[in-house]
Amino acid sequence: MSSRDTDFEFDFFEEPETQEAPGRSDRSLRRPRGPRLPRGPIRPRAGFTPLLRLLGLIAFAILIVVLLLLWVQSCQEDAKRDSYSNYMTGMSAVGRDSERVGRELSDALTTQGIKPAELQKQLTGLVQQQELGIDRANRLDPPGPLIESHERAVEALQFRAEGLAGLAEAFRRTQGSKDAAAAGALLASQAERLVAGDVVWDDLFKEPSVTVLRNEDISGVEVPDSNFIQTPDLASTRSMVPIWERINGSAASGSTGGTPSGLHGTNIEQVTVVPGGQVLSV
Repeated sequence: MSSRDTDFEFDFFEEPETQEAPGRSDRSLRRPRGPRLPRGPIRPRAGFTPLLRLLGLIAFAILIVVLLLLWVQSCQEDAKRDSYSNYMTGMSAVGRDSERVGRELSDALTTQGIKPAELQKQLTGLVQQQELGIDRANRLDPPGPLIESHERAVEALQFRAEGLAGLAEAFRRTQGSKDAAAAGALLASQAERLVAGDVVWDDLFKEPSVTVLRNEDISGVEVPDSNFIQTPDLASTRSMVPIWERINGSAASGSTGGTPSGLHGTNIEQVTVVPGGQVLSV
């Protein structure tokens, strides 16, 4: 092989030197900045939302239960007050009717010229009216704390009915009597039942009922009063004797053989005061 052959260079086998491509800067990789958009509300994590809803439902349920309890309590208080008010309204009517019977008794005993038979008829009617009052009271439904006081009120009404019946019987038994004092004492003993009825009503019904209403915090409800006796000293012999004498005296004056009514003493010439002998002019 010649030297020319050895000097032959295979240029086509040579590769050009590799050059590194110019690296891209970080800025070229960033997106161009545009106008900032407003951020939306920050949302809680997905697991926190159901918990908030559950707490809201629980709070709402508690509110409903509290309002329901307050409403039930208010209804119970209204029903409680209505029960006391309705009962006292019924007792007020009973007490007024009993007072009316007492006034009619006073009118009958003080009626001028009334006869024993007429008085007996009136007293019998008053007894019946008072017994109707007892029945009305027994039909009432007192609240629990007033049951004992209610029983005492009925007892007071029973005293009044028994007193009226006792007076009617006493007038009947003493109609032909000559002893006015004994008759008056018998009438007074029966009238004491009427006084006892007033005492029982005031002391054992009215005052305890006022205390119950105060303890139960019931306002605007009044306990009725009932006064049967119109004359304070009716249940005394001193008061009953002249009543008995007037009633039985009027009967005697109207009966056969009694003293005739009308003008008397027109032929009296003089009146002498004894003792002393003083003569009065006529």
